[in-house]
Amino acid sequence: MKLLLYALYWFMGIVMAMGAACAFGMAIAGIIALLKIAVRLRNILLMGGYLLMGVIAALLTWSGFFIAGWIGDRTEYVGQTGLLVGAVFPGIFSLAIIPQFAMIALKQTSGIKVE
Repeated sequence: MKLLLYALYWFMGIVMAMGAACAFGMAIAGIIALLKIAVRLRNILLMGGYLLMGVIAALLTWSGFFIAGWIGDRTEYVGQTGLLVGAVFPGIFSLAIIPQFAMIALKQTSGIKVE
């Protein structure tokens, strides 16, 4: 049972690290859209969409802490260090997605269609 809980926390750590990277990337995309409002007026809508998606990603990441606490209360916090391990080791690779958000935002705010 302890190994299963550790694996659950490890997976939650990975998912939370990805959510945090997406929230940070969307915040950067929102700032890019804000700075390029003078280029296209439609960038106001893009900025709102980026920031809304960033808030949703941040809230989903934050809810992982409450889920981990709820599970931990019922299992005497067995294996909860897996949350940190999952966030650090495989989760660190999710930081590579942040520049991709910036590149997509630079293209979309310039009027280039991104598919």
